[in-house]
Amino acid sequence: MKTKEIMKKIIQGLILLFLFSGITNAQPLSGNYTIGGSSADYMDFTTAIDDLINNGISSAVVFTVEPGIYNEQLVIPEIEGTSETDNITFMPAGNDSTLVTLEYSSVSNDSTFVIRFDTASNISFHYITINSESNLYDNIVIEINNSSHIEFNGCRILGSYNANGFVYSRNLVISEEDTYNGDQPVFRNCYLRYGFYGIVLTGTDNLNKTSGATIENCDFYDIVRSAIEVNNYSNLVISGNNILTSPDYYGIDLSYCSYAEIADNYILPAEITGTVADMNTGVNIWYSDHCYITGNYIVNFSSYGIQLANGNDISDGSEPVIANNFIAGNGIGLYIYYSPYQKIYFNSISSAAGCLYLEAAELEVQNNILYSRGGGVCYAVASASSNLVSDFNDLYSDGPVIGSWYGTACSDLNEWKAASLLDGSSVNIFPDYYSDMDLHTNSVQLNDLGTPLADFTTDIDGENRSATNPDIGADEYNPVANNIAMLECTASESGCSLSDQVDIAVRIVNKGFADQSNIPVVYSIDGGSTTIEEVIPVVLGSGDTLDYTFTNKADYSVPGYYNFLAWTANAGDEFHADDTLWLETVTSYGSIVSFTFQENFEAGETFYFQSQNGIEINEESANNSSYGLQFIGGEFLGGANSDSATVWNADETTFPTFYTCDVDLSALTNPVLQFDLKITNSNFLNQSWFRVLLDDAIQLTDIEGVHSCHSQYPTSFERKTYSLSDYIGSTIKLSLQAVAREEIFLDNIRIGDAPIVDLGADTVFCQGDTVTLDAGEGTGYAYYWFVDGNTDTLSTERYYNVFETGTYYVEVVSPEGITSTDTIEIVVNPTYSFYESFEICSTDSLLWQGNYYFVQGNYLENYLTAQGCDSIYELDLIVNDVFYSVDYDTLCSGDSIVWHDQTLQESGVYYDSLQTTKGCDSIFEMNLIVHPIYLILTDSAICEGDSVLWRGIYYNTQGVYYDSLVTDCSCDSIYMLDLVINSAYYYNEDFTICSIDSIFWQGSYYNQEGSYQQNYVTEQGCDSTYTMHLTVKQSYHYVEYDSICSNDSVLWHGMLLSETGTYYDSLITSTSCDSVFELQLVVFQSYNIIEDYEICDTDSLLWQNDYYNETGTYVANYLTDNGCDSIFTLNLIVNPSYFYSESDTICGSDSLLWHGQYYNYSGVYYDSLITSADCDSIFQLSLQVLPYYSFLAEEEICQGDSIYWQGNYYSETG
Repeated sequence: MKTKEIMKKIIQGLILLFLFSGITNAQPLSGNYTIGGSSADYMDFTTAIDDLINNGISSAVVFTVEPGIYNEQLVIPEIEGTSETDNITFMPAGNDSTLVTLEYSSVSNDSTFVIRFDTASNISFHYITINSESNLYDNIVIEINNSSHIEFNGCRILGSYNANGFVYSRNLVISEEDTYNGDQPVFRNCYLRYGFYGIVLTGTDNLNKTSGATIENCDFYDIVRSAIEVNNYSNLVISGNNILTSPDYYGIDLSYCSYAEIADNYILPAEITGTVADMNTGVNIWYSDHCYITGNYIVNFSSYGIQLANGNDISDGSEPVIANNFIAGNGIGLYIYYSPYQKIYFNSISSAAGCLYLEAAELEVQNNILYSRGGGVCYAVASASSNLVSDFNDLYSDGPVIGSWYGTACSDLNEWKAASLLDGSSVNIFPDYYSDMDLHTNSVQLNDLGTPLADFTTDIDGENRSATNPDIGADEYNPVANNIAMLECTASESGCSLSDQVDIAVRIVNKGFADQSNIPVVYSIDGGSTTIEEVIPVVLGSGDTLDYTFTNKADYSVPGYYNFLAWTANAGDEFHADDTLWLETVTSYGSIVSFTFQENFEAGETFYFQSQNGIEINEESANNSSYGLQFIGGEFLGGANSDSATVWNADETTFPTFYTCDVDLSALTNPVLQFDLKITNSNFLNQSWFRVLLDDAIQLTDIEGVHSCHSQYPTSFERKTYSLSDYIGSTIKLSLQAVAREEIFLDNIRIGDAPIVDLGADTVFCQGDTVTLDAGEGTGYAYYWFVDGNTDTLSTERYYNVFETGTYYVEVVSPEGITSTDTIEIVVNPTYSFYESFEICSTDSLLWQGNYYFVQGNYLENYLTAQGCDSIYELDLIVNDVFYSVDYDTLCSGDSIVWHDQTLQESGVYYDSLQTTKGCDSIFEMNLIVHPIYLILTDSAICEGDSVLWRGIYYNTQGVYYDSLVTDCSCDSIYMLDLVINSAYYYNEDFTICSIDSIFWQGSYYNQEGSYQQNYVTEQGCDSTYTMHLTVKQSYHYVEYDSICSNDSVLWHGMLLSETGTYYDSLITSTSCDSVFELQLVVFQSYNIIEDYEICDTDSLLWQNDYYNETGTYVANYLTDNGCDSIFTLNLIVNPSYFYSESDTICGSDSLLWHGQYYNYSGVYYDSLITSADCDSIFQLSLQVLPYYSFLAEEEICQGDSIYWQGNYYSETG
């Protein structure tokens, strides 16, 4: 224990020394600093934040950031010294958010953020781009944890996404709290893009709401789900935001919030591509109270414009308001479900499904336009909607039902009033909105029909309302005197062979309050190439309509597009937005009467074919041109390997079809339909079929006999030709039709006379003869001759001479590009001529054509083939001579001789043969004799220092020595001495060991300092002597004992130890021997016991011998027998019980319904419920029943008299 205490004191001293050193060097930050750049105070955000963490601040701090991209991930904890006045700001030099970008690409799933605030406060970022570059799913850009007064102003907050528009970022901003209320988050003038969710704020809990969020003047783009989601907040402001996004769920989503202002927001969803798309709900509010929804544009929703459900409002003088909103979409405009005390004023609603659905009590509905344009009900009220106040509304439906009262359908306004006993001053007038999405109006009929309401003196545009007769709806307006509007216009529809005398009819209406006369109307075709103005000589009263047909007809006879525009041209018109109508572009399709007809779609369109279903003219489908035709889709029967008959039995109305108007063949003599076709199947399962129909009924067969083009695999473009010769003189309709699981491409359509080509019957002839093929004559024809197996053109002339067997075909192309082909099979039987030349040697003969030949000369044989063609065989024979040669030689043993590329070194007779230049043998013979030589070997070994006498000489150096003599045959006799000198060995060795060691040397162990010697004799009999000099150095060993508690640790020899055991450490002495340290450590157990309890506020809890009845954390400490801590912790939550007291007074003849029971006696009554935390909610009713009095007085008077009773005179029986 003494060692442990000493170590603790050393560590504490080091800590104090470190802290004192840090305090003396650190200075809190104050004032202005710079980030980035060569002379900045900080190179990046991270180093600046590190300084804030280490030093804190003493007053407000502003970091001015130099332009650039900062690749950093920031974690900002609590900074000492911050307050609402002493805050920290990061901003660029100018108010331009594109100058500074803070970005980070997270690579770890547990840290997928760019900025994280952890219990920080009073920090703001101004005009900085904050961008996630991570491709991890569900990454976050800004994460705020238990942090307050965090502000982003003018920033761009960007999530990550890929080239296909897939969004990786889950939250652009998420704020969550579990231990601390992060009040006052602020987002102003920010641009947020690419996230599943935009801003998500979640307070601590429903009973301890976070206060004061502001989301103001922000733009939201490309948000997959909700743009703004707020939970458990009070006193929040969401105003002036543009939510241009494509949420699957909600534009703005609140739950468990109080006192929320949702004002002046523009909620128009759009896809990442920028096109408008439905969202689910514009504003969605659950379990909240005091929500004020005013001045919002909410358009293009599929479920609800505004939905309030399970609200908690009461009648407290500050009831929530839904007012001055434009709500336009395909779902229910405004839905109130069990959210009482809502004031619904001055809203303009346009919906395809229904405008207003109420299922809540104590509601007020006044001055609203409810226009159901899709057949749904304007106004629906469920049985739960008691004490409803409703009047001065405009109810108008395009469908058969205007409203539903407690489930009863009302077909018109009178039925609605009768059923509801409400809306006595309400009207049924078409609101005449500017459009389905722009709910402004100039309706004369609706003007000044509202009732003034205090505190609602301006409209959605900020214009003042009339103090006496305001307009119904969100828009306060003044109708104009002069406004002639174009309601309808009719002209020709797209079709074949349109007329040059097309009637143009218009319907106009006087929307102004002044009568109009001599009204000019105009129509224009193709941007003014044709413009007709006529004056209608009538007087048109306010609200009246007029149908008028122009006397000047329109000419649609030339094939092409006709863009039609009609408008009123009243010079005094005061409102021009409704003057003009555009008609859908009319296409005039021409009949095909001139030939050769060609369509290669080079203009990107056609005016001679119509289409239905999956037809598109595009560049992808072109064949040697700019544009082609694409077929895709169609109902499919029969599976992947269906036959054509099954395929074409599907619903023909679904097939992609490209069809003509009339095709007049009367001027043609050999008519064909021709085009280029390509099938693009990628696999066996995605096959496609194609066919040509005549007059919608007859399936044509092409010139190859194929009636339905089909391939399991992709093809290249192929020329398809269909003969129409059976229909010469007729007028027909042609349809090109497909069922395309993937795509079919078609290009270069031609209809006209095809060249007539006839190459005749197949032909056979002998080699050497010639056949001339004739492709036929035609003015301007082009000829292309081919043979199977060769893609090269053989000739481009009319005639072609054939010499070889093959399948020959010709393509004849007319000047208009129509191609005809014919094929002929030609067999050329060979005429054989065989020439053979042979050479033989004079000793050989040759067998040829059944005979032997050995005399040089020329020979012939003649035959006929089975086809009657000649076969001639010729032989040219040459006879060549042969030769023979003999040689003799001698050599000594060990030598060699090279003869005819052979190395010879042994006695014998050798042969070789060569061929002459004529291929005959030349034979060579060699007779070789080899004489012997002699080698005498002597081996000798001596010890080092000795010598040996050999052939008269002494030798004492190891090596090989030679001596030689000459034999009678002049060959050598060689003597050789191989002398080996064996060594005598002497070894000296020095060793040093530690005192605890020993050394094994020469078969024995030694541990005493000294010199030792050992002698041996080698296998060669020479001496080997070994000598060792041994030095012994001192070693040391130390043992220590200690004990600690389990929640403690001990620092020993640089190791922090916390478990029972024996530990070792070693050091090396100056003589390199071990000093061994041993610690035997015992760890005694400490205890930490945590208990969680919940009780009701009427109870108490006995814990550790004390009673507790207040929420909190309590701790009790004890010591074990070994002096270690035992800590007991109690986390106690005290849930409230509720007591509600009510007083009421009734008359003696009445009764009171209270909590499901009727009471008619004075007294005090109780009811109880159990809360979600299992605590009682007690309700008390103090009821006073006042007495009921009945007095009967009977009097008689004479006719003509009267009686005075209870303050009045009576003169009649009663």
